[in-house]
Amino acid sequence: MLLIPRRTVSRSTGPALSIAHTDLDGIIYRGRFAGSTSVAVVERASDAFPQRPVLSLPLSHPGLADAVDAAAHELGYVVV
Repeated sequence: MLLIPRRTVSRSTGPALSIAHTDLDGIIYRGRFAGSTSVAVVERASDAFPQRPVLSLPLSHPGLADAVDAAAHELGYVVV
C-alpha cells in the first residue's frame, strides 16, 4: 500500500508513481469531499472493465432519484 501526502504534493506524485509502478492500475485514497475511501483508476486499467456495462443510466433517471438524493444529503449537497 502506498500512502500519498496531501493534494499539493500528490499532484506531482501521480505521474511519478505511474512511471515507477508500471503495473499500477490506480490508487485508493481518502476523498477530499466525501471523507471516505475513493479510487482513482488510470487509463492502463481499461482492460479490467467490461466492454459494455450491464446497466447504464443517466443520473436524471427516475429510478436513481433516491440513491442520488441520499448521496447528496450525505455529502451536504443540494440536488436541484
